[in-house]
Amino acid sequence: MKKLKKTLVVLILCNLMLLLTACQHAYWTEKEILFGNRANDTIFVLVGSGRPFTSVEAMEKYERGWASQIPPSGHSTEHVLDAEERIVYCAILRKQTLDKYSKEEIVEKNLVELYSYSYQDLKKMNFKIVYSGENPTDSIHTVSM
Repeated sequence: MKKLKKTLVVLILCNLMLLLTACQHAYWTEKEILFGNRANDTIFVLVGSGRPFTSVEAMEKYERGWASQIPPSGHSTEHVLDAEERIVYCAILRKQTLDKYSKEEIVEKNLVELYSYSYQDLKKMNFKIVYSGENPTDSIHTVSM
């Protein structure tokens, strides 16, 4: 009888965990953003939502290999939480800049390009951001740091 109770408790806990996992997955859905590169240079892109990147953070994340590398005429699919109230932040580093300047110079001279997009902006753009070497798309808002 004691063994049966233990088994029943374990089964209830397993079902409860399964239910909680299923509910959590439904709440935390992701949205794909297609990031295209039309510049004549390879770019490294960091995308996130939560708070804006700083030049220092962007360089650290790049050095850790967390940036997506996109060659000219290439693209990358980035993932962010799918939530209407989210702001999506992007940091872009150009290969030419990385080849020419040290990490310290890039940070000191603010050579990391920082952008932010509201969920509504991204929706209008069909969740596609195109970088041409100057500004990604026409409906961007530059983040000042």
